[in-house]
Amino acid sequence: MKHRFFRYGAIMMILTAIIHLLAHFMPPQLQSPEEQELYRLMNTLSFELDPWFSRTVQNLFDVFSLSLSALLFPYGLINLILHRRIQDDGLIKTLSLINAGAMILCTILSFFYLFSVPIALFAGCSILFLIAWQKA
Repeated sequence: MKHRFFRYGAIMMILTAIIHLLAHFMPPQLQSPEEQELYRLMNTLSFELDPWFSRTVQNLFDVFSLSLSALLFPYGLINLILHRRIQDDGLIKTLSLINAGAMILCTILSFFYLFSVPIALFAGCSILFLIAWQKA
């Protein structure tokens, strides 16, 4: 199958979005009194970001977290649609490089701010798109 690694990368993007979304709705694993206090503060400490909106730290965390899934899912779907419709190897090669660059950036950011699961998922997407770029 032509461009199969591009397709695999798109599917992995969608799976990353779903896994991230499911993890968002899992209850937090609070084990120490300090973690419980921090969680309470995240839900009660609020900021006035402008005259019309006051948000808690948890609200800000949630919006950025949900935005990642909200962007990755349709991005993966668009790549799947493009995979089926585009016959031009040069365009697939360009899109593969753009996707690989975006996923490499997410992998690097994950090293600084996240943990092993998102690092592995983003790295997997990066590798698949790099292989797709090389083979196109």
